[in-house]
Amino acid sequence: MDHRRVAHFDADDADEEAWSLFHSAKHVGANFQEMRETIGYAEAQRRCLQFLADQGLLASANVEAILKFRDRVLEKFNGLVDAELAVLTCFSPDANEKKEGANFAPALAMSTQPLT
Repeated sequence: MDHRRVAHFDADDADEEAWSLFHSAKHVGANFQEMRETIGYAEAQRRCLQFLADQGLLASANVEAILKFRDRVLEKFNGLVDAELAVLTCFSPDANEKKEGANFAPALAMSTQPLT
């Protein structure tokens, strides 16, 4: 094999993937909750992948690796959304009123409002 003709591919990076999806969602004004649903997976999808692995159509180790990667991407994506919303909250006109309230800083990760 001529190694000079083999393309080099870096391993998938959850930080890079999350950053890319976050900025893409921001750019097109996508709903962050919809993006979370796209990144995540349902239990039915997990079972389907496991079925394919059980039938020998997918490597079982790959199924777990894929799902763990998606979990890490979702975690990083949520962190980016939380950070962005925290900054926007700090600079909003009513930020001082919110800071004085007792229940400031709820889980920002669950916001479904697109950022502009």
